[in-house]
Amino acid sequence: MSNLLSQELFDQLSRLSHFMLMFWRRRPLHEAIVKQLNEASSEYGKLTHIYLDTKQQLQQLQDEHAQLTQSLALTRIELGSRKDELQQLNHEHVKQTQSLAQTHAELKDKLEINERLQQELNGALLTIKQQADDYNDLIYAHNGTKKQLLQLGEDYVQLTQSLELTRTELNDKITMSERLQQELIDALAKNDELTDAHDELTLNHQDMQIRYQLISQLLAAKNPINEGVLRFNQLLSKDYMAFAEVESSLAAEAKALSMLQSVAQEMELFVSFKDIFQRTIVGIVGGFSSGKSEFVNSFIQDREVRLTVGVQPVTAIPSYVLATEQRVIRGYSASGGYINLDVGFYKQISHAFINSFRFDLKSLMPFMCVGARMDPAFFNNICFIDTPGYNPPSTAGAYSHNDKQTAIQFARQSDVMIWVIGLDANGTIPDSDLEFIHEVGFDSRPVYIVLNKADL
Repeated sequence: MSNLLSQELFDQLSRLSHFMLMFWRRRPLHEAIVKQLNEASSEYGKLTHIYLDTKQQLQQLQDEHAQLTQSLALTRIELGSRKDELQQLNHEHVKQTQSLAQTHAELKDKLEINERLQQELNGALLTIKQQADDYNDLIYAHNGTKKQLLQLGEDYVQLTQSLELTRTELNDKITMSERLQQELIDALAKNDELTDAHDELTLNHQDMQIRYQLISQLLAAKNPINEGVLRFNQLLSKDYMAFAEVESSLAAEAKALSMLQSVAQEMELFVSFKDIFQRTIVGIVGGFSSGKSEFVNSFIQDREVRLTVGVQPVTAIPSYVLATEQRVIRGYSASGGYINLDVGFYKQISHAFINSFRFDLKSLMPFMCVGARMDPAFFNNICFIDTPGYNPPSTAGAYSHNDKQTAIQFARQSDVMIWVIGLDANGTIPDSDLEFIHEVGFDSRPVYIVLNKADL
């Protein structure tokens, strides 16, 4: 609070609070004095009423006494004038005397009562006088207090005016503070936006760094030198291309080129990962989101190594999957070399990841090999090929249009084909699947149909 108010205003508010505290402390004394005055006034009224009643009774007794005295005087006159009747009236006189004596005794008692009441009245008058003196003192004190109260009222008016000025200044400062607070909130919001943008740029930089390292490693991957592979690639790039220029059938040339490229990849893979070709190659093929990768995952015992699955196209690069004692994940470059990949990076490879490169990553890394723990009793002599769906949707990205050709190329390398059909979307074998199977060609290889997602 002291930071918002000046020191002078803060001192004035402190004196005002001290004065209000002293005023409220004296208020109970004033209320007690007024209460005593009211009680004394009420007691005085009661005593005055009693005094008037007693005075009235005394007046009545005096009147009765005067009447009786007058009656006695008349009786004496009658006694003097009627001495003859004295004897006759003696008996009656005795009775009247007795009656008078009784009346006198009663009057005497009343006089004693009157005297006692008079004493009480005098005491009450003294008390009233004392209370009146006290009342006058209280009136004097009240007048002094009233003057002080008037002075305090004037001081209060001045303090109120000062407080109003202070309140106006404080409101201005509060308005300024609210404006500064809003500016601070806006600045914090801007800072949050910049922080979010910085975090996003950091993530983009990290992703860019990962992509850069991947591309650098793929470009730097050395191809194992093999004279047979080199000779075959030379024949494919020179002799066959010269032959294709003479041949006129484009369809036959394209099919032959695809088959020869598959052979070249098999030869390069054989040189770098000979264990694959000592096994039966089982091609896992099918349409988009038919469950091919999840089908292969069901055989992998290593929970860290999982082929990426999802409702969007995720299998972008074909993967050779085989049973090994130690975990092995390799990405093969187009030049025939390979790099080792960790599990976390392998899980990120999908159509969305490839599209983030702004070019077709498959041109640098056409396929991968994954070695993971599987049941050796069933899979020691088997190598799966997880191929992309031949019919990716339009949302799969710009670099998925070759998925069909990639699926055909790797399916033709297999010794056995397992065709996976998702019943959740089809319910029957679609014509496009049949056309693709015929396009791949049976070539006397067994083809097994797996109807997947029957529970959905």
